[in-house]
Amino acid sequence: MDEENVLIGAHGLLDICRVLVIGSRGGRRGYLRLVLLSFQMYGRLDKLMELELSLMYDILYTKATVIHTWIGCCIRVIALAATVTATFLFLLSSKHGHSRKDLAVTYVLLAGALLLEMISMVRAVFSTWTVVFLYKLKWYWLYGEVLSIRRVFRVATHRRWSGTVGQHNFLWASANAVDASAAAEAKEEPPASEPTGYYCLDTMDRCCWHRTKLSDSTKEQIMRKILEMHENRQEIGSQPGVRAFKALGLDGSLGWRTIQDIGFEDSIMAWHLASDICLFSDRSNKLDLHEGVAVLSNYMMFLLVHRRYMLPGPVRRTRYEQVRDDLNKFMHRKGRARSPQDLFVWALRRGLHDHLNSDDPPAQYDTGVRLAAVLYHRLDRLDIIFGVWVEMLSYVACNCSRESHARQLSSGGELVTIVWLMARLVDMS
Repeated sequence: MDEENVLIGAHGLLDICRVLVIGSRGGRRGYLRLVLLSFQMYGRLDKLMELELSLMYDILYTKATVIHTWIGCCIRVIALAATVTATFLFLLSSKHGHSRKDLAVTYVLLAGALLLEMISMVRAVFSTWTVVFLYKLKWYWLYGEVLSIRRVFRVATHRRWSGTVGQHNFLWASANAVDASAAAEAKEEPPASEPTGYYCLDTMDRCCWHRTKLSDSTKEQIMRKILEMHENRQEIGSQPGVRAFKALGLDGSLGWRTIQDIGFEDSIMAWHLASDICLFSDRSNKLDLHEGVAVLSNYMMFLLVHRRYMLPGPVRRTRYEQVRDDLNKFMHRKGRARSPQDLFVWALRRGLHDHLNSDDPPAQYDTGVRLAAVLYHRLDRLDIIFGVWVEMLSYVACNCSRESHARQLSSGGELVTIVWLMARLVDMS
């Protein structure tokens, strides 16, 4: 099943997607479950969600709903015909009495207008909207020819989501901030790659993040977990971390039994630190799972720090700052390290555990370290952590407003929006 077939399938679900994103009238579709199962069988369910959102971008932020109608087609043909007519009339008219500069400018303007109109016409004729329009008219021969040309030029691949996700690692950011601060205190110049004032904590939050490519294996694992939740009759996105509490049998030793005891933002930070510690000590050969845990952990921290409006509110910025300040104070105790990498490794290898077992007063980040200690001796700890992150991601996706999802479509989209669409379609099926 190639990209064009997936795109046709996305068009078939467009009315349902419009209901979810815009809130227009619509209802359940009996074929929805069959469509989702078919694309799952071919391993193209993630591509279906990506292309579905690309079509919604056309509807929300372009003139697709106007251009690809009978009126839009007529306007397009008339505009091209008028431009061609104006060009020929100018070519046939007398040029006597006109300066060469004026003539040159006119030729350039007419040639540019003609080129733009022709490009616009070609794009409209070979667009995916035209393909679907021809199929509905049962002009199958013309439909097949247009589709063949689109396949030659791989037009559908240009519609794909960028496939990148934001990454923010709490410990790595703190290690960089402390290292830069120590360099400033020693009256040394910060590294040339670091912006001025990098050791300032707020600046560190803004600078210490990047985007990374989301692998196909990670996307497949996320989709599989969502389908498993649906098959187990769990309400997707209803409550984060439920699977972990059931699997681990967490009791009062951690000081919290449910997510409400510590708050959602505290839960993200705790599981993020626990993920880092468990990943550092993991020696299994589950490379895909290792990558999935790392990417989702850093992505959830990215949402907390840089996309707070997408999290179910209210999100307390002060709570994050308290944990961040405690973590930076802890890092400062190590003193000047040779590099941020050395400081990062020291914290994961022994620093955090030594602090937890010492007589030092409790810190705001202790919950994550205690959680890692509980997970450490379990062989399935990465499976548990990955399941928790998918539950949390689903919770964020399903409790984020439609306006926030639509807003992110205008800037390329987010993984959380793809998960939201997937969860909603699975529930409707």
